[in-house]
Amino acid sequence: MSEQHYYQAPRGNWPQTLAILSLLALAGIALAIYQYHQHSRVILSAGNELTQRIHQQISNHLLATYEAPRQALVLLQHDVLMNTSILAQRRPHLHKLASVLQHNPQLNSIYIGWPDGDYMMLRPLHSLTLRERFQAPEGSVWQLWHISHENGRREVIHEFYTADMRLLASGPVDDENYDPRKRIWYQQALQQDGVVITPPYVFFSTSEYGTTLALAGRQQQVIAADVTLHNLSATLQQARLTDTSEMVIYDQQGTVLAYHEPQRMLGTTQSGQQRLRRLDELGSTLLAAFAERDIYTEMIGSLVLEGRVWQVTRHRLQSERFPDAWLAVLVPQNELLAEAYRVRFESVLATLLITLLLLPVAWGISRMRG
Repeated sequence: MSEQHYYQAPRGNWPQTLAILSLLALAGIALAIYQYHQHSRVILSAGNELTQRIHQQISNHLLATYEAPRQALVLLQHDVLMNTSILAQRRPHLHKLASVLQHNPQLNSIYIGWPDGDYMMLRPLHSLTLRERFQAPEGSVWQLWHISHENGRREVIHEFYTADMRLLASGPVDDENYDPRKRIWYQQALQQDGVVITPPYVFFSTSEYGTTLALAGRQQQVIAADVTLHNLSATLQQARLTDTSEMVIYDQQGTVLAYHEPQRMLGTTQSGQQRLRRLDELGSTLLAAFAERDIYTEMIGSLVLEGRVWQVTRHRLQSERFPDAWLAVLVPQNELLAEAYRVRFESVLATLLITLLLLPVAWGISRMRG
């Protein structure tokens, strides 16, 4: 009887092969997780460094904004203009005020208040809105607002000048009972030595917002300049990190000094006067929740606000030329780490694909060894 032979397929060592593939897959996933955490650390560190640079940029901006006008006021404090008593004596000195305004575009106006209630302001008419508001004649570049008390009679006039200080028009205007002696910039300057800086507020005549630099003369005259802060908001707009991130500068009372959406900053009092809003009044529920926390300590870290994790940096803007203020930057962590999330996903996907590609190779090796 002939011997019969049967073909027996190689069994292979599948348990060992699957174990090796499982270890490869786990190693790949572990590597992906490690890369994710490394990328996260790098991105968070880069984000913190970026906010530090923004903080330094704004600090430098504030220094440049206030230092040159401060020096100009110190020089004008001793000018003969401070000792004049009537408009005819003051007109020949207007070019000095105009020069300060030309070299400092951040200034809204420059003015002097005298102890008898006299007042003189020079303002550049740099926008069509201002020229239309004050009904300036064609060719007007400068507007003079003057209040006098000659012979017991109060007179309020506006004058308009060309770029070379040639008078175009002069005439009386409605008296709004403005008294420089009742304004905070006048009173603070008389109470303190050196240049004072008022808290931020909305300017009386133009509805722009900012602060006032003021310096008292030897006989209770006070020279002052309004510094607008809208450029700070423009800086925040340019530096914004992601689409939904928040960047805001606020003072010790929570009043907003700059915001990347400046149109939200102005509100009104019960009497109808314009004012700067507080953090919790900007219409952002996120900033309202942020304002409920301790917002007057420095911080670099994460906060959970409105059920979302935010990377938060909060720095004090320390400058002797500017009132105490704080810069806060809030960035959604998922937006800040979007690149790290992408790397993690791609790494895990690559690991799974490599593992799938190794399966037929492992099967072939297993058969050869069976």
